[in-house]
Parts: sequence; C-alpha cells; structure tokens
Amino acid sequence: MLAANGLTKEFGGRAVLRDVDLTIERGEVHALVGENGSGKSTLIKLVTGVYAPTRGSIEIAGSRLAGGTAAAYAAGCRVVHQDVAGFVDTMTVSDNLSLAGGFPTRLGTVRGRVVRRRVAADLARVGVDVDPDAVISSLTPAARTGVAVAGVLREDDAAPAQLIIFDEPTATLPGNEVDELLATIRAVVARGLGVLYVTHRLEEVFEVADRVTVLRDGVRVGTWPVGELTRSRVIQLMTGDEFEEVRRWAERSGGKDDVALSVRGISAHAIDQFSLDAHRGEILGIAGVVGSGRESILGAIFGSVQRAGGSITVGSEQLPPNRPPASVRNGLAYLPTERRVDGMLTGLNARENMTISNLAPFWKGAAMSKRAEVREVELWFERFAVRPGGATELLLENFSGGNQQKILLARLLRCDPQVLLLDEPTHGVDIAAKAEIHKQIIDAASRGISVIVASSDLDEMVALCHRVVAMWRGKNVGEWMGDQLTVSSVMERMAGA
Repeated sequence: MLAANGLTKEFGGRAVLRDVDLTIERGEVHALVGENGSGKSTLIKLVTGVYAPTRGSIEIAGSRLAGGTAAAYAAGCRVVHQDVAGFVDTMTVSDNLSLAGGFPTRLGTVRGRVVRRRVAADLARVGVDVDPDAVISSLTPAARTGVAVAGVLREDDAAPAQLIIFDEPTATLPGNEVDELLATIRAVVARGLGVLYVTHRLEEVFEVADRVTVLRDGVRVGTWPVGELTRSRVIQLMTGDEFEEVRRWAERSGGKDDVALSVRGISAHAIDQFSLDAHRGEILGIAGVVGSGRESILGAIFGSVQRAGGSITVGSEQLPPNRPPASVRNGLAYLPTERRVDGMLTGLNARENMTISNLAPFWKGAAMSKRAEVREVELWFERFAVRPGGATELLLENFSGGNQQKILLARLLRCDPQVLLLDEPTHGVDIAAKAEIHKQIIDAASRGISVIVASSDLDEMVALCHRVVAMWRGKNVGEWMGDQLTVSSVMERMAGA
C-alpha cells in the first residue's frame, strides 16, 4: 500500500528527514514512533502531498505520487488527524457525512431514508456503532473519531481508499475509549487496506500494530515485527531512556516524615469523602480509572473544582474551599491536564507565559526590566532543555506539546511551591520530553517539595512515585510503596477488586 524510498526533506539546506525507507503491506498496521522532532510529521506531510520531497520517491498502491494533496487523494491516501475537525456539531452524523459527497434527492427533496441507509452502511463498514441520526456534539471523542474514519472511507469509485494514516488519534481520548478506536482500526485493516499508525502511546503499538518503525533525528533507526520488541526496547531505540532509570532517580530522592499537605474527607463531583497525607520530598501518585474521581481530585485540592465539606491543610494553614488564590499564597502550584485550555495563555510568547506567575523579581522602581526577565527565562530554557533553545519570544502555541509542558512546569517551579499538583504531566508528550519532565519532578522532590501526580499511566506511576494511592468511586481505596508497589496490585484495586 505504501513504498517510500530514500525520502529526504530539506528546509533552508537543513535536512529534517534523511534517506528514509518505509513500506506498508495490504492489511497491515504499521506503527511509526519517535520523539517530537524525529521527523514523523514531515514524513506524513510527504506521503499526503503537503510537501514535495527534496529527494526520494513515494508509491501508494503502485501509483507514483507526483505531488500535491489532490494526487495523494487520487492515489488512495486518507488521513485521520488527532483533533477531529470539520464537523458541524449541531448537525447529525448523516448530514455531516453527506456534506462533502452531496445528498441524494428526488424532485428537489432530500431522500432522508436513503441518506441514513448509506451512512449506516459507512459506519458498519468500520465497525462504528453510532446512530446516524445522532447529533455530532452528543458523541464521545472516540465515536467522533470513528465517524471521521467512516467519512474518509466513504466509497469513491474514482479514487478508492488504499492507505489510511492515523495521526495521534488517541492523544486526546480518555483511557476507556481507546479500545473502541483500536477496534475501528482493526476493522479498517480487515478490509485489506494499509494503515500507518502514528502514536506516542507505546502500549497501543503492541495492541494493534504488526510492525513498527522508529525514527530519531530524521533518520530511520529500523523496522521490526512487534513481536520482536518490548516497550523498554522501543523506548531505548527512541532515546536510550527507560523507566528503570527513572525509578533509580526517584529512589535516590527519598522522602521526609513531615506532612506537607493533609486532605480530610473532601467531596466534589465523583469524589466522595477522600483523604490523604502528602509528605515533604515525596512523589505521591494518584491512580484511578475514568470516572473514579482521579480526574478532578487535584483540581478540588487546589480550589479550581468546587468541593463540599472536609478540610485541606498546608503546613499549619487550613485552606478555604474553592479559592485558588489562597492556595497559591499558601504554596500550592497546579498544572491541569488540558494545557491548551487551562494552562497556556495563547497569543503570548514563551517568556510571558513563563514569568507571569511572578513578575516581582523584574521590577526596578516604576519599570520592569525585560533584560532581567529574558535572562531568567533563558536559564529555565537551558535547565529544562526547551527546544528550540533560546526562542523566548516565540508564541507558546508554536512549540511542540512536550516543550509547552516544560515551559508551563517551569512557570510553577520558579515560584518555589511547597506542594506541586500535576495532572497527567506527560500526557501527549514525546518520550524525550517525558524523560525531562520526570527529571524535573524528581529534582523538585529532592529539594523538599511535595509532588502529587494524578495519571492514567500506571507504568510511569510505579516507576516515578515513592507511593501510589488508588481511587475507586471517589474514595481512597488503598496505597502501596516499596516492593508492594506494582502495576498489577494497583490495577486490581483501581478496578474495584
């Protein structure tokens, strides 16, 4: 379905992709992995005709790609992006899928039954169980993505689909919806199409892929059958870093006996009489399935999620409920899950986003020193290995997701918090950025900061945290540390065992 040979792409004389070969067979799911900046996005844009290669050739189902997105479509290439766009949320699934191809009519009237029948067939073709009359806005994220897949695979006799590229399709999906989308992908390959699956979630590679290609710094490291690899080996091929190294770092940072944060009997949304103690210098993990309360517990502690009853104490100070400014004054810092919605200040550059948490050091009399501000931000860029280095005036939204997260974490740490609350801190970031974020979390704990991490990645939690508590139906149902802290023990309790 795809034969790419010697693909090279240069910008301004600098190669971002060099001599990459890639083949995808009929009925194969081929995973493409690599850290941000490894060349994955460039490769996708070459295959889809957005870019023309500097050197090399591309064939889709035997047709030589001459360039341009129209040529790629005609050859049978389709793309499902991470952020499913192009839907009219107030319209039904049937209407949305019929907008591009047109509505069947009779005597100037839309034939509603025919529309619904065709759309139902489109959905069934990829195993998506959605009512054609459902309004798009009512669908779950996984269902929306499934509808998008059905849309790109609609029958087109002039240009039948041959190759489907899934570009980070699960990056924004809650954990319980990932399996639903993977089932849709299996239905696609069962029809004999080829799939290029791009993801940062390595567990999905082993669930759905037949082969995996690793890119690093614009070069193909190699291609292997999935059965010949382990998760640790893939990570090592991408960056050389493994969770085992993270665990060794974390063990060295230790933890103190004194309590930095005490939570007693708070309730909010799915949270029911939740309690815990977090100690200075400790990395404490909170695990739980979607709906367990794990997604909102840190927001409730910080005050951005409304809570009822209970008490939260930092040191000797009791925090008033639902008052984020009071939490900040008492040493709490919070990084929410949705950085683009709740963390980033779009329209401002990296310097402004980082320093807005505390501008006091830059004031001299009645004026603020931009030179001092830039100097400090450059130090944080170097400390966090932010890329591109020194790009302090670049709009934050123009950085990769991993580098955005580094900048937002630096914004919190420069305020010297007592307690650091991190919601899914490595969600949607590449392996290299994840390693750097782990390093900074461990460094913060070693300096006596109490770090609380709520995450859906159990492997990461077990490697990174000194102690992990599990949530089930809003309650703290168990905790583990030392040799008792394993993925299987936490997972059982998370599932209600």
